[in-house]
Amino acid sequence: MEGPWNLTEGQPQFQAAAPERPGRRLVHVPAGRFAEPEEIAAAVAFLASDDASFITASQFLVDLCVNYKQATLASQLYNFPSFPGAFPFKAIRKVAAADPHKPKGKYTILTTIAEKFTHNIGYPGTMNAAMDEVFSKYLVPQMFAQVSQGKMSAAHAVAQTQAAVKQIYAKWRARGAV
Repeated sequence: MEGPWNLTEGQPQFQAAAPERPGRRLVHVPAGRFAEPEEIAAAVAFLASDDASFITASQFLVDLCVNYKQATLASQLYNFPSFPGAFPFKAIRKVAAADPHKPKGKYTILTTIAEKFTHNIGYPGTMNAAMDEVFSKYLVPQMFAQVSQGKMSAAHAVAQTQAAVKQIYAKWRARGAV
């Protein structure tokens, strides 16, 4: 199941490429509308409070794993599962190969890369504020998307992403958070 968060913020170019997506996502949201940032903040504050003591991290992870296949499909393979077995790569490869959008096969190589060469953020070390911003801005998926859609060469996409990452790290180093 998808959450009721508003995914249009932070992904404007992705939404512009698929303007029908928010409507398709909205049918899965019981409230019939996307949440506002303040509502998400309130939910996070509640979950971090003593009032949410009955809601455990293990229950959250179980719910996430049970629903990750649907979330991956709803994201049109933009988000891959974080937990082994949540949506096995054998099944993901079939979905990637069947993608009807041009250029054909663009997700097949990304599936191979994700399976063989990617790890959860922080692996094998710890996460930091700079990497959180890099991931929150979808720099790496956008880099791959620009190349797979033929909008940039691989060299140009990597150089652009590298420059953005360096700028983010410089900002967080200046704040003493990296």
